[in-house]
Amino acid sequence: MSKKIDGVVFLCFDPREEANLWKNVKGELILPSQRFHPVGQLGTAVVLAMPAYFPVKFAAIMEDTRFALEEFARGNFILIGHDCGIYKLLKTQKPTTLIQKVQDTISGAKCLQEHFPNIPISVWFKKTFSLEDEVLNKYNRLPSTRSFQQIYTSR
Repeated sequence: MSKKIDGVVFLCFDPREEANLWKNVKGELILPSQRFHPVGQLGTAVVLAMPAYFPVKFAAIMEDTRFALEEFARGNFILIGHDCGIYKLLKTQKPTTLIQKVQDTISGAKCLQEHFPNIPISVWFKKTFSLEDEVLNKYNRLPSTRSFQQIYTSR
């Protein structure tokens, strides 16, 4: 099969966010001439950041990614983080801050880099349009769109 897809987008499939996340990714981060394959499930960025906590979900994401790369995708990754609800499954004593969620998204990217070291990755976090967005201001030297702030890149 010829390789027809430019890369893989990792995003959360939270039904409250999925349609908007994918629509915004396609409209703001992917050029009209590009085609990317979405890979994910509930809490994708968090699962990548904490594979030991979510071993089954992590294994499924890795299997889907390997298959996509072998069968139809070239090597470019985009990882999308957002104010994800999967943190409610974690048994923590304190609420998870937006800063921690951004840091976890970057950790998820580093996990992908460990497994796929030759594939460039661009990491974006969905803006919350709240006062907490000042957390994302520390990344303002990186590109930004209407809906997303880039927080890390391996390029």
